Amino acid sequence: MSRQIRNGLGFLLTLAVGSCASEQGGPTEPEGPVPTAGTLSLQLSTPNANDGGVMFTISGGTINSVSSSNYTIFTAQPGPTIRKVVVAGNLTNGVLVTIAVPDVALAGQYTAVLEQVAARDTYAQQDLSGYTLQVVP
Repeated sequence: MSRQIRNGLGFLLTLAVGSCASEQGGPTEPEGPVPTAGTLSLQLSTPNANDGGVMFTISGGTINSVSSSNYTIFTAQPGPTIRKVVVAGNLTNGVLVTIAVPDVALAGQYTAVLEQVAARDTYAQQDLSGYTLQVVP
């Protein structure tokens, strides 16, 4: 290989390697805000005083865990961004469960769909009219 070709290839290699580094000479920093992990609450509003169990689905993003300090919960994860949840106990208006998420700034992406509610004493299904389940920061 001639000296001119070697020098030309060396110059091109130097340009290619140099274009991969940032101005400071190290790896480039990611753009945009850094995610802030935290929890979101799911708040239940019920028209009844005798609710004993609810079943709902949470979706919209990664859910690291589901927890409750007041009720017994059962969860299933049919997909990476979906959780099926059953909550049992003497249910009242207010926070039903909390979910741990990787970025609380994305709270608006999460939704909860109420599927069934059962009466506490008879286990009869309740009419879902008048119930709401909201995801709140």
